[in-house]
Amino acid sequence: MEQNNFFYLLIFSNGSEYSASVYQKINHKLETGISVAWSSTKDETRLGLGCVYKLDNDSYLRVIIQFIAKY
Repeated sequence: MEQNNFFYLLIFSNGSEYSASVYQKINHKLETGISVAWSSTKDETRLGLGCVYKLDNDSYLRVIIQFIAKY
């Protein structure tokens, strides 16, 4: 069993943009990630989910789902 690797990123920009991301390499074939962001100047929230699955040495499957909510 491989050790799970997590990477975290937090960004604060000018007191009006906030975002956080988490990435995890689960094993040599599967990687996942999530991103959440909020902007007080644009009145919107963004959410992103994604994963990459390595099928073999030459191909992989990538899925990304993005959602934007505006107020």
